[in-house]
Amino acid sequence: MYWELRTDIWIGSYSGIIKYDGSVFERLPSSDGLTNGRGLYEDSAGRMWVATNDNGVVVLDGETSRHYTKEDGLTSSSIRVFAEDNKGNIYVGIDFSGNICCQSV
Repeated sequence: MYWELRTDIWIGSYSGIIKYDGSVFERLPSSDGLTNGRGLYEDSAGRMWVATNDNGVVVLDGETSRHYTKEDGLTSSSIRVFAEDNKGNIYVGIDFSGNICCQSV
């Protein structure tokens, strides 16, 4: 679970990602790669990074999203955590494969 700075609460589960705005629960569509949610991270630019258990990384930026998979260079589809350095680089913690760094996207 993640409490976004702008008041929304994000919930990740094996059945997908749910966003709660204080009144309404909204299940985000799995068609954008959000098949499940293992970790959630809001970066300094306000984008939400979603770690999936078996489907890579999804970055949500307002109304747009970007889905990163092994075809984009991830060494595994099983993502665990994120971190950000003071230059805005995002580090992706990957199950059994170590970490990789993504320059700001």
